[in-house]
Amino acid sequence: MKPYVWVAFITLCSIHAPLFAADLKPGEWESTVSMEGENLPPGMAQQKTHTECLSVDQTADVEKAMYETWTDNGCTNIEVDRDGDTVRWSAICNDGSFNSSGHMTLVDQEHYTSEIISNTGGMDLIVQTTAEWTGVCTE
Repeated sequence: MKPYVWVAFITLCSIHAPLFAADLKPGEWESTVSMEGENLPPGMAQQKTHTECLSVDQTADVEKAMYETWTDNGCTNIEVDRDGDTVRWSAICNDGSFNSSGHMTLVDQEHYTSEIISNTGGMDLIVQTTAEWTGVCTE
């Protein structure tokens, strides 16, 4: 699989990180995502903001949701561990050509941060996200 496809997958995981957080409020979340890495496609390294509405069901079980996300994307050797307000994970995907690890810190019910570090095809990528709850969903 081409490296830019994995960059898109990691971006999706970081944008949807609140889906994995059992201790966050359901409602509207604003996430700011920034990426660093060699050979990123044009515009990928820029900071981007995303708003998303999360239901109660989407904020249910941290370890289960992360494991299912990685499994659904063909990853193996998946490890997800929670220690207090920090969730750490690692996975090997695409027959070993893509490796990813990261952590998410639940600051409180209305804030979280996350960092994902990945390597594919010799390209390292770091995705950092900060997010805050902005209120009840308007949709």
